Amino acid sequence: MKKCFPLIFCLTLFLSLLRCADTELAARGVAEKTVRLHVRADRDDSEAQRLKLAVRDAVLNELAPVLSGCPDADTAEGLISASLPRVEAAARECLEENGCALPVKASLAEESFPLRRYESFALPAGDYRALRVDIGSGEGKNWWCVVFPPLCLPSLEEDESLSVFSPEERRLISEDGYELRFRVLELLSELKKIFGAK
Repeated sequence: MKKCFPLIFCLTLFLSLLRCADTELAARGVAEKTVRLHVRADRDDSEAQRLKLAVRDAVLNELAPVLSGCPDADTAEGLISASLPRVEAAARECLEENGCALPVKASLAEESFPLRRYESFALPAGDYRALRVDIGSGEGKNWWCVVFPPLCLPSLEEDESLSVFSPEERRLISEDGYELRFRVLELLSELKKIFGAK
């Protein structure tokens, strides 16, 4: 039995690494098929946070008809990019209705996001395309969600929204145990940075 231990250990390690590679591939697929929303408040006080949520609602209401029936993240990104002036105008109008004259800036960028849990799914940490809406300085507490697939848009079914993901990607973000799997991905990412791998 002692002679078999190294072989069993190596086989177990190999299978674990293979599973991690599959999980990492699924996580990349999730990021490539997702456009996040990142609304950043001017400050951390309660009024600035209230305004942030009002702006969030205005932005989501502006984007709902734009992204209705959108087939993929690349198309969504193009539609959002073309709608940036309308998104800014909706956010500015919302602020003015609330007696606030702060400037608003909407942009598309690639941003790093931490692991984020929602009601029935979670997204792994990683780099995602994001619609970023900065209110004033944009230095206050922020709010994140997903505009494509439309998981944060009003009156859409989550099951329908998740259909853009492959079965493996859906399992990754919605199965029990995703926190452990995502932590393994974070550790792999840290190791890659240490050893300079892409």
